Amino acid sequence: MRFAVFTTATLLGTACSQQSPVIQGTVTDHRSQPLAGVEVRVLKSAFSSTTRGDGGYSVPYAPGSFQVEYAKDGHTTEIVDLDIQVAMTFPSEKIELLPIPTEPGVYVLSESGMESLSRAKFEWERTGLYGPTAAKKAFCTGDGGPKIPAGRVRVIDTRPDPLTPARLGGFGLVMQQSWGDQESYMGLLEDTASEAGVEKILVRTFDAKSGSYAFVPTPQQNESGMNFGRADACWTFTVQ
Repeated sequence: MRFAVFTTATLLGTACSQQSPVIQGTVTDHRSQPLAGVEVRVLKSAFSSTTRGDGGYSVPYAPGSFQVEYAKDGHTTEIVDLDIQVAMTFPSEKIELLPIPTEPGVYVLSESGMESLSRAKFEWERTGLYGPTAAKKAFCTGDGGPKIPAGRVRVIDTRPDPLTPARLGGFGLVMQQSWGDQESYMGLLEDTASEAGVEKILVRTFDAKSGSYAFVPTPQQNESGMNFGRADACWTFTVQ
């Protein structure tokens, strides 16, 4: 993200030039709590600082175009582009750093921190062939996993295989794709995927109400419907 700050009057430029140029701001974790011990560096310069207990910092800079890096062990690293052409006290946007898992898996970001989702058994079956007798069912059964509040859910996904969020029905039902008079159920959900930090950590975001949820293998669509291949695992959690 780039910010540009330019002077529009000689008087303003003269006044600003008398100030000590510093960037001030705050760094937080995913819970919007202050994050201490974050190294704040103006890249390609000797300017650096460290966030205090309240997450705040103040770092000097030389006017011009430059990058500011925010780094802390065990967290994502953010780099912000700035273009400040006058010497001033610049109020930077709030920076959020996310925790990085030490092992591949699926983790929910909650008020308790970063919690690993519970690995559970995934099964799917196909009965019949085509037409009105064809049916498919997929189940994810487990102990429910971490419990988080309803609302916006953010999950860090560091597994190599693609996953899809689903709201589970009875007995862990993910999907029942049927034709004819048979009842259908589709618990698969759409989410928003983004990358955090220079590490490009995959973050999955969606809104959830109370119920049982899971991240399940992403099905492949073909002429016979959805196919989950040989997938045998899913990752569960509960929204209260």
